[in-house]
Amino acid sequence: MLSRARKLRPPPKNETLTRCLSELADPDGDGWGVEGGNKCVVVVPGTNRAVTGEPICGSLESDPDGDGWSWENDQSCIAASGGEDSPEAPTCVSPERDPDGDGWGWENEASCRVGSVTENVTEQVEITLCNNPPLGVDASEYDGLIVKVHYEGRAPYLRLNVVDSAPELLAYASMPKPMSMYLDTEVLRTGERFVRFEEFSVGEWWTVDQNPPRALAGPSFRHLTQFAFDAEGQGVHRIRIDRIDLVGERVRTESFLLAIAVIWAVYLLFEAGWRYLGLQRAYRHEQQQLEGLIGGALELEEEKELLTNLSQTDPLTQVYNRHGLSQRLRHQFGGGALPMGTGLLVFDIDHFKKLNDTYGHDAGDVVLQEFSSLMMSSIRSEDTFARWGGEEFVLVVGTLAEDKLAAMAEKLRQRVAAHLFVKDKQLPVTVSIGVAQARSGEPFDLLCQRADKALYKAKSTRNTVAYAP
Repeated sequence: MLSRARKLRPPPKNETLTRCLSELADPDGDGWGVEGGNKCVVVVPGTNRAVTGEPICGSLESDPDGDGWSWENDQSCIAASGGEDSPEAPTCVSPERDPDGDGWGWENEASCRVGSVTENVTEQVEITLCNNPPLGVDASEYDGLIVKVHYEGRAPYLRLNVVDSAPELLAYASMPKPMSMYLDTEVLRTGERFVRFEEFSVGEWWTVDQNPPRALAGPSFRHLTQFAFDAEGQGVHRIRIDRIDLVGERVRTESFLLAIAVIWAVYLLFEAGWRYLGLQRAYRHEQQQLEGLIGGALELEEEKELLTNLSQTDPLTQVYNRHGLSQRLRHQFGGGALPMGTGLLVFDIDHFKKLNDTYGHDAGDVVLQEFSSLMMSSIRSEDTFARWGGEEFVLVVGTLAEDKLAAMAEKLRQRVAAHLFVKDKQLPVTVSIGVAQARSGEPFDLLCQRADKALYKAKSTRNTVAYAP
């Protein structure tokens, strides 16, 4: 709700007073404005009160002396005509009749209203980087972006969108891959903002609709063709892009703080050796500063660990995401080939797109969450379960005999088929599973390809388990 610090002054006698249709008519914030050649009073949207709290009179007849003030319902009120429901001002046929955007125009030799300036408006500013989509800008070797954006409006966040039009992606998908992240408008008003590429995520709707291969489903920045900023919400939004820079590798914060700590330590030791007695008090003061820096470094390390966990966890299901699974396998096996006999199960929820279309995306999200919880409660602590993208999940199983791995896959399939999903809808859901076991020296990518082929075979009949040769 709007507020003003100063009380309204009455208009000059016998001057027509109307209700302002736009806050833009009152640039100095004194509660008065000018629209359509008439003086107007700023009214709180959806109410019958001025921005300073005074009520607006229900009838102009209650102001016989024309001084702008009257008495109704045992209280003083402002006598103002017009407003959103007033028949006195016609609606303009074309918005082009309002070049200054104040909500008033001139048409057919008379003032007219150009709609309401408080509609739900979505403002978007786009920058096209390349008109040849297969090319674009290769930003894969950079850490992120420095953006400086001027924003005027009430939206708490701006959404930064980038589009990747990689040729290998367009061979599978009918549209480029959109990725986005949110920027706090209060932070943007303080100056430029550094945005890491790790903060971007691929739109869930795009993954479900296009169903790309897992290798192409995650964020990628090799063929960027477009940047866009948009804001949603009540009111007028103005967005001006002042600067977008790609930024390469920077000095790590921990290294920078450690260097400062070492410099301070050397300086203090040097001063202590030469002027120990005279600088004893100053030394203690500097030592406290050093301890503060070390404490700050520890806090930054804890914050880094928290951000790392967030970047490795799927926000919807709270299991590992693709990046988290990669880091987990690298930690377990050093990034090399998996031990011979390691099992890989690839899950695909049957008819998931149809479920979304029939019951809505909220129900689809609940199915994904319940499926993840069901799997996590059914596997061993040494096994690793992750969401690969969309409705696909993977399970990496420690070395098992082939018959035991097959029995585990069948048990998981039966548990899903016996479970009714979404408490208030009791939906039956099934899953198709592709199973493969690592051969000697086989890398994870090749194991995934074999499991994918088995999954493709299982999906031909649905609700079944298929095994890679």
